[in-house]
Amino acid sequence: EDNLSTIRAGRAALDLGVSKDMFRFYTFGLAVQNIGQSMNVPCGVATSVMSGDCLSTPGGSQDQFATVNLPLRTTLGAATQRALGEFDVMATAAVSMLRADFFAPSGGVEVGYSWLDGYSVALRAGARRPMPGEAALTAGAGYNMDRLSIDYALETMAGSRVAHRIGLRIR
Repeated sequence: EDNLSTIRAGRAALDLGVSKDMFRFYTFGLAVQNIGQSMNVPCGVATSVMSGDCLSTPGGSQDQFATVNLPLRTTLGAATQRALGEFDVMATAAVSMLRADFFAPSGGVEVGYSWLDGYSVALRAGARRPMPGEAALTAGAGYNMDRLSIDYALETMAGSRVAHRIGLRIR
């Protein structure tokens, strides 16, 4: 769902994914996100969101609508994890394709430390090919304490802006 000026545009979508452990130390995954039908959006709104051809509605109405496709994304990724002394190190790499015209490679590393079963901290850093409005670097940290998990993510945005996200999970 997206709130666009004076309307709400929404459509049900489906995400599918599969992963497989291979070559003893690697996990490969494939995900397809935002699988669903396109939607008709009023031209005044559609032109501010994305390009599209405006068509008259069936039945002779004078309203003009554009067909807007969901942002279908296909991602192929790989991950590996190793213990280095008392630290767990994980590395990831992926390439995403948005529709058929934008390829976005990305990668990252996470270093975790656990001092007691169920208690751990982790630090993450990553880089990506940015989409419009984004910048390349990402970072994060996580803390797990028995049934409580707290996660922080930092995402650099265009124009020297930074987005912060905090997640809380109680099991």
